[in-house]
Amino acid sequence: MGILVIRLSSLGDIVLTQPIVRELRSMYPEAEIEFLCKPGFAVLPQSFGLDVKVLEYAKTLAWHGLMLKRRYDLVLDLQAKFSSWLVRSLVHSPLKTVYNKQRRLRQSIVRGNPTAAIESTVRLYYSALEKAFPNRFTPETKVLAPQLVLPEIGVNGTRLIKRDPGSQLIGVFVGAAHATKAYPPQQWMELLRFAPQGYRFVLLGSKADVELAAEIERDCGGVENLCGRLGLAELIVVIGLC
Repeated sequence: MGILVIRLSSLGDIVLTQPIVRELRSMYPEAEIEFLCKPGFAVLPQSFGLDVKVLEYAKTLAWHGLMLKRRYDLVLDLQAKFSSWLVRSLVHSPLKTVYNKQRRLRQSIVRGNPTAAIESTVRLYYSALEKAFPNRFTPETKVLAPQLVLPEIGVNGTRLIKRDPGSQLIGVFVGAAHATKAYPPQQWMELLRFAPQGYRFVLLGSKADVELAAEIERDCGGVENLCGRLGLAELIVVIGLC
């Protein structure tokens, strides 16, 4: 049994595909499951703990030509964009499904419809399983929660961040890829300044968030700032300490 799961990016969206891969592994313990994503996110499917082989996406004609030779029993497209459609079209498989992205509902929300609500991303991903296995999965099926296994990267988490058994560590991702998804900096500062005792904060994010994290660090003091300093595997380790 050969299965291909397509989700090229981004970090959080790939993490949320883990329940789908876990369902597939439960149904087909001996299957070869391949996960297609961009090279920068390859460590994430490897952290699923589900014996997944990672295929690294390349936006080249030669790479797409190689995909014409690949054959699977099942293909799940959890991206639902032109890039994933193209890959899905090239590979050979008797069963191909794509998740229901609810585009019209998303557009309604963006236009400001106050009564519109969308299901969780994991729930939407399950729609691909519902199409492939209608007798096993329905809209009422209970969804699994994402789980990551800490990668063996030879890095002790306590070397990345100080441990304090007397406090609870909270990770704060200060930025976002889009301004409309980012929490206002002044409200981050207010939260961190007035949090009760017994809590510690570590600032996390990409290199694009470094200046914002430095601003918050200067204002609040006492927070640990690891923003832009960690690779994905190290980031997973730190999150595991939170």
